[in-house]
Amino acid sequence: MSFAVSAPFGMVTTQTCDLALEGGGKPTTAWVQLAPVFNGEAPHPLDPTKHLLRGDVRKLVRDGRGSQNLLYIPDAPDDGFWFADLSFEVPVERGWLARRDRIEGFGDESKREEVGRRLAWLRSRPALDGRFVGAVQVPIVNALRELRKDDTDAYDNMAQVVLEVGFAMNSRLDVGVARLCVFHDGATDEQLEWWRDLWTTELHPGAEAHGFNLLPLQVESIYGPMTIAEYRSFTRLPLTTISPYPEWFGADPTETGA
Repeated sequence: MSFAVSAPFGMVTTQTCDLALEGGGKPTTAWVQLAPVFNGEAPHPLDPTKHLLRGDVRKLVRDGRGSQNLLYIPDAPDDGFWFADLSFEVPVERGWLARRDRIEGFGDESKREEVGRRLAWLRSRPALDGRFVGAVQVPIVNALRELRKDDTDAYDNMAQVVLEVGFAMNSRLDVGVARLCVFHDGATDEQLEWWRDLWTTELHPGAEAHGFNLLPLQVESIYGPMTIAEYRSFTRLPLTTISPYPEWFGADPTETGA
């Protein structure tokens, strides 16, 4: 496989237990998936006077706020800005991989777990009715972006205490009734009022305009009283690339929909 720009490394995206079974058991698959790894500071193939990734894009990717398909590799062995392009994967034979030198691109367990979360989001992000995306998901994303722009401290504080926004609906591809729940860990009354105001002024009217019913906003502390069964009825709402916090990773709402 050849690329317009050299990809001298590859990142293994195959599940660990599919690579080697604990206890010396024989793996059940002969194939391994690799994502190409590029140097963002390499010359651009169409304009060698420019880098493959612009400086502002490299900063976003480093912070986890760029395209979810571009994953920064902090511990690459060579100088440069190395990233894996998760939009493209190549199957290789296990025996071939076994003869390659192993590179630790993510030096600690927390970084490796973050890679797993990113791969999981890319493979499991929900397809949603475009009306729900337009009336609910996009306005939430835009409101959070505005908050970050207008008051960075307030945005950072919000991101620390609002752990996720859950959604449930009668049908993901043909929504008639939907509900939202803000799950938090010690959010202040002011922070929760921000979400209630957003529901009142934008989300509920938008849902009505798009022809479906958005039920009153729920707010739940992670310490209860919601039961596990109730919590499992919700799916985490993808909040796109607006945040460097792994809990908020998700699909860009402009790329989702029925």
